[in-house]
Amino acid sequence: LMTPPLAGDITAQQIEELTTAITSQFRASINDMLLHDSANDDTIIDDDNSSSPSAAAVAARAALNTLSATFGEAAEVSALVTLPSMTHGDVTVRSASTKAKDELKRLFDETLARPELYRKIERADDSDNSSSSSSSS
Repeated sequence: LMTPPLAGDITAQQIEELTTAITSQFRASINDMLLHDSANDDTIIDDDNSSSPSAAAVAARAALNTLSATFGEAAEVSALVTLPSMTHGDVTVRSASTKAKDELKRLFDETLARPELYRKIERADDSDNSSSSSSSS
């Protein structure tokens, strides 16, 4: 999604359409990230003598980077649909914007509550910790 400029002339319909687009793209990106390279998720590589990260660690880090980028893009674009709830002169637009805020909050909360996503984040953290401890040895 391309970030549109903040505009005082946004309509309730545009807010609804943008919220739908944000939600759809966000879900697709998260689902793609979770499906991508899922075969590596259960791979255990014992490579303590290597100075380079394992394939599983690289996959976990890539997943975390994708997650971060996906949340960042959604947050950037969501400002257009959430800011009018506090600033717009039209009550219909403010109402649509408040509804969009609630929908996006629910989307982000549901996403972060997904066990498979948590496992990806945990693997990335584990790979950071193991590479830190192996580099300090």
